[in-house]
Amino acid sequence: MTKGALTGEYMGFNVFSIIPLVVYGIFIKYLYDLENKKNCNCALTNNRKVLKNLLLIFVGLQVVLFLLTFILEPLNFNALLMVLSVVNMFLFITFSVYFYNYELELKNNNCNCANDNRKRFFRYYLLFTYGLVIIQLLFLSYYSVFILKNKNRVSKRKL
Repeated sequence: MTKGALTGEYMGFNVFSIIPLVVYGIFIKYLYDLENKKNCNCALTNNRKVLKNLLLIFVGLQVVLFLLTFILEPLNFNALLMVLSVVNMFLFITFSVYFYNYELELKNNNCNCANDNRKRFFRYYLLFTYGLVIIQLLFLSYYSVFILKNKNRVSKRKL
């Protein structure tokens, strides 16, 4: 069995990192389809335009980050990657807010022509992603407390 068969890696490339890009691409396609949909003017709002632009920027940044990890990793440009990651996180939160505002706007306007499984899937994907972030933060806080408690025990033993 090859090294990356179970880990999803192929020649240092993590195949699972493509999944978010596919999800964002599907939602961007949904937003473009709304522009071309006849008799669905209720979906053509400013929130949709901003959301589409934010998603395009986000996907572009994801691709740049992905490529930079391969290019800059040997050069040790961790500070640049960290700054881009923070910008990436800010964009994620921003387009999430715009998405939920857009969804609420569609609901308030009774815009049934914009209902689509792609929008529903994207909502669940965002909820799943936020759930993972919360679990990671809880684990990190638990781990930090665990390390601090053990560090205090070791320092008390030395005294």
